[in-house]
Amino acid sequence: MNRVLKIILILIFTTMVLIMRESIINPPSTLHIKYVHYDEFEKLGYQSSDLKILQTFMSKIQLEEIINKQISREVLFSYLKYRTFIFDDIEDYEKIRTTKYVTHQAALNIKHHPYMMSQFYKKTRDAINLNNTLTLVNKNYALKKDYVPSDLVYTKDINMIIKNDFSRNRLKKSAYLALKTLFEAAEKENLYLYLSNGYRSYEKQEKIYHHYKLTIGNADFFSARAGHSEHQTGLAVDITCKEVDFQLVQRFANTKEGQYVKNNAHRYGFIIRYPKDKENTHGYHYEPWHLRYVGTKAATIIHQKNLTLEEYLINYTVMPI
Repeated sequence: MNRVLKIILILIFTTMVLIMRESIINPPSTLHIKYVHYDEFEKLGYQSSDLKILQTFMSKIQLEEIINKQISREVLFSYLKYRTFIFDDIEDYEKIRTTKYVTHQAALNIKHHPYMMSQFYKKTRDAINLNNTLTLVNKNYALKKDYVPSDLVYTKDINMIIKNDFSRNRLKKSAYLALKTLFEAAEKENLYLYLSNGYRSYEKQEKIYHHYKLTIGNADFFSARAGHSEHQTGLAVDITCKEVDFQLVQRFANTKEGQYVKNNAHRYGFIIRYPKDKENTHGYHYEPWHLRYVGTKAATIIHQKNLTLEEYLINYTVMPI
């Protein structure tokens, strides 16, 4: 009996030695791949703690791809912090980043939104950011025909070209309150601004575009197609002043009111949406009268960096796919 017990103990001891030996040669790994690759990961800058994290959400094939494509820790972890990162697109991201000299964040956005500022009306998709002030509506990002902002309010208590016109004197509440504050600030400088247009329905925009198409050759340069107008968001306004006979014309920029708007609109959350010398990025002629409410944070950066809304979204936000 003692002999049998002795044999059992010897077998247990031998097994434990073999297990320990195997652990030293091939340490137990949390990876789905053989631990013999650890040295390869280490050469790329990864630590064991990194690999444990990656193993929790990456497939065996993806882990192998890190080695095969020689993706460094610095590169991979620079993208992992963004919720829209797609591992299989990492080579495309890096090509964009290194050829266009942009940030990792911008590279992601450009990959996912390649036609924000080109191929106008040829690569259309649904508008994005509908639930905040950074809603993107342009020649490639469109609103549905039945889209109507939920919190439109009548623009009372501010100067209007045509009073009591319900079809043109409404805005989202946040935009209205900001516009009212802008108008009041201008009045303190003896400058009087007037609202010409606020919210505009899909159907009304359709009629306006049709009019331009009949009267002007290149209608797309002067008017948005239905569904592609920012006015439908309730965040865009056309403003004017007496000096230009309350018209929407480029010489508004040269008036005292126009200069005030150019230099101060951002303080109240507005940007000049279609700025001069940026026609290739937004697709319209220069419109110093067309303001868009984006909030003070975004407006200040856009103003200081001389950006369009599209450029701001690419460089300063994580855009939804």
